[in-house]
Amino acid sequence: MKLIQAKLRGTGPLLESNWFELSAGLNQFHFIDKQRGTVFLRALQTLHPLVSCKKTDPFRQLPHYEKRGAHTRHIQPAKRTIALGVFGATAELAKELGLLHQSLYETDRIELGRRLDYSRWLNFVELSSSTRWKEVEAGLKELLIPLQQTYPDRYNKMLTQISDLKGTDRVKDDLAGDLLSLFNFLTEQQKDTPLFEETVALIKRDAYFQTARTVVLKRLPFLIYCNSMGEVAPPISKEQLLPTHNQQELFQLIEQRKLTKPFLSKSANQHNLPLIEKIQGGIRLSLAVSKELQRSDPIFLFDAPERNVAPADHKELRHLIQETSQTHQCLYLSATKNFFQQTDTGKNYNCSQLELIRD
Repeated sequence: MKLIQAKLRGTGPLLESNWFELSAGLNQFHFIDKQRGTVFLRALQTLHPLVSCKKTDPFRQLPHYEKRGAHTRHIQPAKRTIALGVFGATAELAKELGLLHQSLYETDRIELGRRLDYSRWLNFVELSSSTRWKEVEAGLKELLIPLQQTYPDRYNKMLTQISDLKGTDRVKDDLAGDLLSLFNFLTEQQKDTPLFEETVALIKRDAYFQTARTVVLKRLPFLIYCNSMGEVAPPISKEQLLPTHNQQELFQLIEQRKLTKPFLSKSANQHNLPLIEKIQGGIRLSLAVSKELQRSDPIFLFDAPERNVAPADHKELRHLIQETSQTHQCLYLSATKNFFQQTDTGKNYNCSQLELIRD
């Protein structure tokens, strides 16, 4: 799964952006203000980090208010989505979800949001995740007609319960449970009809989609942040991995850090090899963890590591990132404009291009 679009609604050092598109390969960003660039990447990482946001507290710098002209407005953390992202669903995921509900075979894009209080929501773009009352009302009332004679009290109570429902009301949670419980009083013959199956499926639609959200969250790619020192932050540790998995070899990789890959040429400056090797090790470890946890390949966020690599070795760093982006999505924050040539990247943005301009 790839991140195909994103948007930020930040305050303070985090910009409020338009929707911006991302390529499946290498995406380059340039911010003149280093802090704003780092906060930008860390905010994107909150869409699906390996470590809980409540532990890392990435929004701690963001004020809970915003100024619009002469007015200051308080922000309710539970209602303000800070980071939004749209992921493209794979054919394999759509097939898996389709087994839950036939409409989920049409899963194409999945929208994810992280709020200021670190709660998160997930929607299936262009797919309704619950049924509206007007879609089920006629069929439900027709199915329950027999109860008017056999269970008049329950039938009349049901009519009272639904009398105030509007056509646009969502059939979910307690309402869905109450409606389904009424079907327990129907005979097997009354249940053995296409109308019964169709109506039950409509009422259970929200429950199917709740299960689908759980499936998606188990398949989403981790967003791995690599700081300017070449280190995965926060570092990947054994405590983050599921104890039910057979992870002895993975644990050894974490402990030994013997994760380098022969990307580098023999001419590379030996003094700067450790930083580039840290990046290599972080990439390999992230791939190993994602595979172990049966996730999609991770998405890598690089926070201008060229700041700490000698100019003579920038070529080696570019080579590493470009090689990685051939098979994995990369978002690279460059300290200097066009660290990568535009011909080497899918998308290029600077801060002013991303920032939302209000009239």
